Amino acid sequence: MHKSKVSATLLIPVILFLAPVLQTTPRADMTVTQEVTVQTGDKRISSGGTVYWTAMKKRDYDSHGNITITDLNTRTMTVLDPKEKTYAVITFDEMKEREASLPEKLRPIREAKLSVQETGETRTLDGYPCERLVLKVGPTAITVWVTKQIKVDPALVEFNTKFLELTKEVKMLNIQAQMQAAFSQRNVYPYLTIIEMPLLKGDKQIVRSRAKEVSYEKIDPSVFAIPEGYKEEAPPEAPPPK
Repeated sequence: MHKSKVSATLLIPVILFLAPVLQTTPRADMTVTQEVTVQTGDKRISSGGTVYWTAMKKRDYDSHGNITITDLNTRTMTVLDPKEKTYAVITFDEMKEREASLPEKLRPIREAKLSVQETGETRTLDGYPCERLVLKVGPTAITVWVTKQIKVDPALVEFNTKFLELTKEVKMLNIQAQMQAAFSQRNVYPYLTIIEMPLLKGDKQIVRSRAKEVSYEKIDPSVFAIPEGYKEEAPPEAPPPK
């Protein structure tokens, strides 16, 4: 079982970065190990982590060291903080309510729509023939090198199909499922993803994620459990409406 270091942030669209190295035949579940670099100005941080999928659950990570467990059975997201040994649970309905209360200046983020452009540009990356897609979500530009050589596990397809339906009224979560649906419709899989996010004062953050290893072995249920000794906390309060 691969070890996970970090997980995805709530209310921020996150793209899936995937590509197998050891196996190419889909089985029951899917585990993807990635390398990630985050560059902000002259500062560059390298990290990585592991993403786990079953048909009803997903565990992923973010660059802050947090782990997010999404459970479609309970329609919840559980965020673990390994540094503080705490966790917080929020339902999809609660996230919908928080979106509605976002300050006016953040409304464009909530209302942002996904666009996908096929560039026709091709390149071979680490032996995988890839094609470049350009995705945009509001001011965020995402370059994705996708390949048809990667076999997508049925568990991931089923998870994202259900996630797309269950989050249709939670717009910032639904963007995630829309992205994966765009890949599935083209029968391709993301191998290398580059996200460019504008920051305050004209700065820009660039996040690069590349798949390193994939497993289709059955995932132990303990991967999606809250570790022993973690203390529950209330989810962070949403910003007050203005």
